[in-house]
Amino acid sequence: MTVLSLNDTARDMLSSHPEIDSLFVFHGRNGKQRTDAKRQLRRICDRARLPPDFRPLHGIRHFFRFYISDIFFVYLEYIRTY
Repeated sequence: MTVLSLNDTARDMLSSHPEIDSLFVFHGRNGKQRTDAKRQLRRICDRARLPPDFRPLHGIRHFFRFYISDIFFVYLEYIRTY
């Protein structure tokens, strides 16, 4: 079992999320595994008034790389191999 610490905002958001019989928190149709999030990401970018060519997943990739290299002291050469 994995235990995650959540701040108040995350806890409130998850507690207000509709509950259905599914293994997934952010499920797809009929509680099945979500396989695509393009429409949802585009809606978030539009509401945030980001440029149409903004690539949200690319930004997450860079944030992850920074986070594990800076916080966990993982060498960038090791990260590049994966």
